[in-house]
Amino acid sequence: MTRKKPFTKSDVVRTMFQPLPLGEKSNEGKVCIIPYRELKDEYRKPEYQLFRLDGGNGCKPLNFGSSCYGYYCIDGERGCFSRNQIVGIGNSEVQQYGTELEMAWNNKSKETSKEMEM
Repeated sequence: MTRKKPFTKSDVVRTMFQPLPLGEKSNEGKVCIIPYRELKDEYRKPEYQLFRLDGGNGCKPLNFGSSCYGYYCIDGERGCFSRNQIVGIGNSEVQQYGTELEMAWNNKSKETSKEMEM
């Protein structure tokens, strides 16, 4: 499940500034790509580029605000990025990979909490 090459703009379906598909009101719930330059050196791995958006005015392309809140798919750590710090919304493969990372993280955290109960 480990990816070797970084995600780039070729892995996105749209930027954070482009209009949303018909029927969608926000980018909330989508996995976006964070560029390497926005990550600390020790986190410059493709898995840490995937960030699930869950709020903020920046999730809507036409809003005045630019804050995009969410969490890293790899470990659930919460964070915030400005809309212009984000490469864009990942394509279907990126969305799937982000979901797989979240499932692995959720399973790992369930195992840890079971061990702590014992």
